[in-house]
Amino acid sequence: MKIFDAKATGENIKTKCEQANITPKDISRVLNVDLSTPYYWFQGKSLPRMDVACRLADMCKCSLDDLFVLVEEED
Repeated sequence: MKIFDAKATGENIKTKCEQANITPKDISRVLNVDLSTPYYWFQGKSLPRMDVACRLADMCKCSLDDLFVLVEEED
C-alpha cells in the first residue's frame, strides 16, 4: 500500500513554489490560508487538503503528481 511521504512532499512543494517564484505570502493570499500554513507544508509538518493542493498545483503550473510523493508503506 502506498502512503504520502510528508517530508519529501513538503520539499517538492517548496521547490515548485520557488521555481514558479511563488512566496508563502502569495500562497496565503491566493489560497486563503494562514501565512504559517505554507511553512508547515514546506517542512512536511502538514499537507494541503486536496482541493487546496489542486489550486496550488495550478499556481505552480504543475500536476499533483509533481507535488506529492508516494512511498510503499513499511510492514
